[in-house]
Amino acid sequence: MIDNENGTARLPTSDAVPRWLLYAVSFWGGFQIMVLEMCGFRVLQTHLGSSVIVTGTLLTVFMIVLSAGYYAGGLLSRKLGTARGLFRILAVGALYTAIVTSLLLEPISALGLALRAWFGAHPFLQGGVPAAVLSVLLYGPPVFLTSMISPYWTHLQTVASGQDGADAGQQSGFFMALSTVGSIVGTMASSYLLIPFFGVVTAASATNAMLLLLVLAGWRLTCAPAPRQLAVQA
Repeated sequence: MIDNENGTARLPTSDAVPRWLLYAVSFWGGFQIMVLEMCGFRVLQTHLGSSVIVTGTLLTVFMIVLSAGYYAGGLLSRKLGTARGLFRILAVGALYTAIVTSLLLEPISALGLALRAWFGAHPFLQGGVPAAVLSVLLYGPPVFLTSMISPYWTHLQTVASGQDGADAGQQSGFFMALSTVGSIVGTMASSYLLIPFFGVVTAASATNAMLLLLVLAGWRLTCAPAPRQLAVQA
């Protein structure tokens, strides 16, 4: 539930999450997922070509990862039960993206080329297997972790509302819509601006840095007791 007096979200564990941060994390999560997907398209196109098999494999892998992330996010929201739990998850995803983008992009791409040569006699495996491996290794883990945002927030907000889940549909619809808007903007930004003018490394690194800043802000802001608790102590 949003506390209108101080603009914070009241969570079951008394974590005080500012409303702007809830919205920003949801929006940027969707944005980041599509930037990584477009970066994946670009890497695969450069090393494996842009055949229907390569493109279809990447899309299939991303859909599987997203589905798994949505489900896992709902489970972990019940197990962890705090906003800080989600910030830990997102921090791991951001760290993985930073390491892969800065250190492992070329080795992973080389692995894709080696697999393509290995399956050269098989027209379907030649494109499908390397595309699947690269899609998973490059951005599978961060997309999996980032896709947990909407179900995680939905659970925490529904429990915090104190209405026995009566507003679960509204909360779910809102956070999914906000994440989708972020994905739309991320797709357009990466297609028309970030990747064409700055390249894959800069695009992935810059958007990942923004996500990390939001995570650090959330971690810092949930350190302090909630405003209502401070008022009682005073």
